[in-house]
Amino acid sequence: MDSEVKVDEAIATISSIVAIRLYNRYRNLIIGDNNDIRQELWIWAQKKRAKITEWLDPSQEEHDYQRGMHALEKSMYRAGDRYCRTQKATRSGYATRDEVFYNRNVLEVILP
Repeated sequence: MDSEVKVDEAIATISSIVAIRLYNRYRNLIIGDNNDIRQELWIWAQKKRAKITEWLDPSQEEHDYQRGMHALEKSMYRAGDRYCRTQKATRSGYATRDEVFYNRNVLEVILP
């Protein structure tokens, strides 16, 4: 039970840090505030709970625990970045499934 509390604390701390970083990056492009991003990160973390618990296992060595924290931060940042890009796409009028936005000039150069 105690390890579950530590996992929840780590998720809360890292999601707050990542949400602030992403909010500063996408501030003018998305609607809402960093609480929206933090909530989305918490939902993502609950879906990946088993893997996060494995990364943050307290019985492992300190070096491995720090690697798990780093992996959690990077994965959470990627998930939050996907969420922000989806919000950007929605606000810009693109389909939300689009991950990359090209302008016409770039497409003419890429395509034969």
